[in-house]
Amino acid sequence: MKILIAAKGYPTREKPFVQSFIRDEARLLHRKFSVQVLDTQPFKPGLLPALLRAPDYPDDGFRVERAPYLSVPRHKLPQLTRRGLGARVRAAFRRWKPDVLHAHFLYPGILAIQEAHQTGTPTVLTLHGADWYAALRTPAVKKLAADVLPQTGRIICVGPGLHKDVITAFPQFASRTGVVLHGTDYSYFKPPQRVKTVSETPAILCIARFVHKKGLHLLIEAIAGSDLLRTCPLTIVGDITDSAYYGRLLAMIKAEGLSNVRILPGMGREQLREEFYAHDIYVQPSLDEPFGLALLEAIACGLPAIAFRSGGPDVILTEKNGLLLGKPESVSLRQALEQMCEAYPTYAPVEMHTDLQTRFSEEAKLKQLSAIYESLL
Repeated sequence: MKILIAAKGYPTREKPFVQSFIRDEARLLHRKFSVQVLDTQPFKPGLLPALLRAPDYPDDGFRVERAPYLSVPRHKLPQLTRRGLGARVRAAFRRWKPDVLHAHFLYPGILAIQEAHQTGTPTVLTLHGADWYAALRTPAVKKLAADVLPQTGRIICVGPGLHKDVITAFPQFASRTGVVLHGTDYSYFKPPQRVKTVSETPAILCIARFVHKKGLHLLIEAIAGSDLLRTCPLTIVGDITDSAYYGRLLAMIKAEGLSNVRILPGMGREQLREEFYAHDIYVQPSLDEPFGLALLEAIACGLPAIAFRSGGPDVILTEKNGLLLGKPESVSLRQALEQMCEAYPTYAPVEMHTDLQTRFSEEAKLKQLSAIYESLL
């Protein structure tokens, strides 16, 4: 069976952290199916230099092809966008003749689905959260979604909270909408063989893009409000998605005199695992987190974690691997971090890893996706 994956963004050797979960899924599907990836890249004047350079995609045994298209800011004029993207999708269909199109992200995924529908090719759409909520704030995209989703064979949500919101907005699609949870490579993301030294000032790690919904401002407030946490090294790893928000965080850190805070750019999984091994506690202060792959990988590497009830963490965190907090606010986060600074040595990394491997396995995900594809043919 031939599966064509269409997604906005794909990792390169230069930027291995960009949509790395798309690559993970493509590699997983490649175990069983013939896979090709269409990396749909919006064409904007500021992106011209990057688009002129040939992408250096990692070699995973399947073809990844860049598909640039004209994009109007804020998802306006989707039909104009469809003309450019549609030509790229049609060309890929002519060359490869896939059995199933699996599009990721609501927009421009639904534009690719429109093209696939014209050829009679079955389609699957995976929604990741931010794509759903952001796109539906644009009336033209919401109307387009209402028109195109009936043409979609299956709609996948990456978490139960997102699933609930999708079927609330479009109850008529409930029978074709379900949840497929992420897994990870547990042979790679696993506790280190060496025994870590217990410290009174444990190192704290957070992986998050610099946008408001990731709750990094709450984390900085929590650290600033505690004499203990001010002595604990805090590392934040992430892309600067919102430069204004990033600037506000830097101003907060400077105003509070937090010399213990270190900020690193997004990184690939090799560097990421080293950061997991170099830290003692993981925190995910997101206000909205449909799943939380970094949270899953951190726990798999043996780090007890803290997160708010925000979607994905609700199904990942248990009393055996961390603390699940209620309403997002800095006081409860500060208290949980202070508690974890004392309790973190009592968690059992190997048991945490085994538990996740049982509940969120890649094999289970491959089985679910295979069943979905086969049901459409």
